[in-house]
Amino acid sequence: MKFQNGEYVRDYLWSELNLSARYITFHMFETTDDTHVCVGGGIVDCSGDLYECNRFFDLGYDRADEAEIGIEWVESYAIGEGEAEHGDSDDAATLEDVANDSPSAFDEFIRRYADPLVSIKSFSVENPAYDDYSSLYDDDDCSDDE
Repeated sequence: MKFQNGEYVRDYLWSELNLSARYITFHMFETTDDTHVCVGGGIVDCSGDLYECNRFFDLGYDRADEAEIGIEWVESYAIGEGEAEHGDSDDAATLEDVANDSPSAFDEFIRRYADPLVSIKSFSVENPAYDDYSSLYDDDDCSDDE
């Protein structure tokens, strides 16, 4: 779904996520080697907070052969009205779809309607899904004679 501007994004998200009755926190991040924006619920105010994000784990499993994941930036925001809560995985998926389908309109939405909370730039974190079994077990070390 493509949006023309930030106001259309706001109208859609307020309706889709019921943001007139609740205020959600979420974070967005981008890896150093990709321009796809990933979104997770809650606030990330240090690199270790990414380990509490289901979306970060999904990304890790997609890159299970990489020991570290380079992060270009992480930004945390709040949107909506009412009592505050962390956005859940459904909220994050909706936000991520809009951010990647209509990047210009979403950027305008963020600038006009979101409350910025925290921004972190350029760092690397260990991949929680990294699997280095291939270097631990060498086929030459196995013997059928045993």
